[in-house]
Parts: sequence; C-alpha cells; structure tokens
Amino acid sequence: MPTDSDEEIVNEIGDILLDLFPEDADAIIADATVDTNYAGVNVSVVKQSGAIPIPGGPGLSRTVYNVGKLILKLRELMVEEGEAAFFGFRITIQRDGEFDVELTYNQPDYS
Repeated sequence: MPTDSDEEIVNEIGDILLDLFPEDADAIIADATVDTNYAGVNVSVVKQSGAIPIPGGPGLSRTVYNVGKLILKLRELMVEEGEAAFFGFRITIQRDGEFDVELTYNQPDYS
C-alpha cells in the first residue's frame, strides 16, 4: 500500500519527466533497472511512429541522474516500510497526465 511519502516521490519523478515531454509525443516512459546503490534509467517518448529514446546531452544526463536518485530513494523507503525490494521500475505518463507505475521484483541475472 503506497504511503504519502511514496506518492510524493512518484509525483516528483513525474514532474521531472513532464518537463521533458515533447509537444508531439503521446507518452513519456522512464524504465529503470535498480539495485541497492544503482539505478540505470532510460527515458523514451511514444509518438505515432513508436517509442524512441530521448536524445542525450548534458541536461538530460543530469535529469536522468536525478530520476535515478529518486527511484533509489523510493526503493529504500519501501523496504523500510516492510515491502520487498524491487529491481525494475517503469513509469508511463500519458499526454493527459494519467500515469502508471510498474515494479518488478525479479532480481536481474548479471552473469
């Protein structure tokens, strides 16, 4: 069950991503692989032509880093609240502001 703190973090992630939302996109997606001290985040947009990664650059790197820090904070908070640690995080935000968060609890195979 999400707490107010969990929701605040998810909303903060959403706010960051909305700042990246191109006018011609239908949705924006942040997909992350997460472990104790690591969150590898990829951001893409969904257009009529399909999902495409957002072009990188110094501004995007800092933004993705900040999203990763928030995802790690969310993971840590949920573990402190007695939830299982998640290893995958995905947030999809639609143009109308509706969003969906998916958590994956299967630990990735790093071999």
